[in-house]
Amino acid sequence: MANFEKYVKEKRRSYKTPGATVTKLGTIVFNSSCSEIHVGDSVSAELYFDRGEKAIGVKFFKEEQLEGYKVQRRANGRMTFVSPRGFLTYFDIPHASTRAFPVEWDESEQMLIIRLAK
Repeated sequence: MANFEKYVKEKRRSYKTPGATVTKLGTIVFNSSCSEIHVGDSVSAELYFDRGEKAIGVKFFKEEQLEGYKVQRRANGRMTFVSPRGFLTYFDIPHASTRAFPVEWDESEQMLIIRLAK
């Protein structure tokens, strides 16, 4: 008999770099790492835009905000998203195609920053 070695699949959590995707459907999706680190159990998000820096700012809240967007969760609960089509259109943020972007946390503003241009 040959010396085959059986591979036993392990369930490992994939820790990707936190990131966000602006989709062609007009949603902003936060990957599982970003959701775990920054979104947590937030239920609402306020959105801001810096025209000069071409950056989206997102502040998360554990309570509903009057001017906030509802934080929704994918079926598996690990990825989160908001649906701000009006925000994207108002600030002329391209979303004809789906694109992923890096994120960073601004501690002084308590805000997640999505850099659309680097």
